[in-house]
Amino acid sequence: MDSEVRPGGFAITRYFIQTARGNPRRFHPIFFQERGASLPARHNRAAEATADSASFLARGSVILPLYMFRGKKVVVVMPAYNAAKTLVQTFDEVMAQEIVDKVIVVDDASSDETTAIAKKLPNTIVFTHEKNLGYGGNQKSCYRLALAEGADIVIMVHPDSQYTPKLIPAMASMIAAGLYPCVLGSRILGNYALRGGMPVW
Repeated sequence: MDSEVRPGGFAITRYFIQTARGNPRRFHPIFFQERGASLPARHNRAAEATADSASFLARGSVILPLYMFRGKKVVVVMPAYNAAKTLVQTFDEVMAQEIVDKVIVVDDASSDETTAIAKKLPNTIVFTHEKNLGYGGNQKSCYRLALAEGADIVIMVHPDSQYTPKLIPAMASMIAAGLYPCVLGSRILGNYALRGGMPVW
């Protein structure tokens, strides 16, 4: 945690709250703003930061967005269908890149536990179609929800573990730098898709 007081009497406190499952090295920075607030001297545990965040909000504070990558909000969307077996693995690999602010999982009326598993993932929005709309319909829901969430950069990662999330920082940087408005990846190059379980046919 670190603190500063900005012009106008606004006190800014930076907390690092753990968001990734079981990995204490990954933290998500959150800023709290409150006029005339008396800031605590120090906080060094995620539990304390979480408790203080609730206290700040109860007193009418405002959460200031602090985005992980060059001030851009990066949202990963996952069009899912019967992805229960690979969803957690893909999510963990996505968050391991440490630049993703939010994950959106759209379940296209799966017959397995995709939605139930997705709802247990931290920092994740889950939307389930009442009926199967197909891959195109799933993508439309993904992008609509990402834009509603205020995404600056939207990256689609299939939750079947056939696309490597390790390319997220490289692809996001090309867009954030203004070099390209759109970047497309290939699951064929590098043979990652075969290692991820894609059949050879």
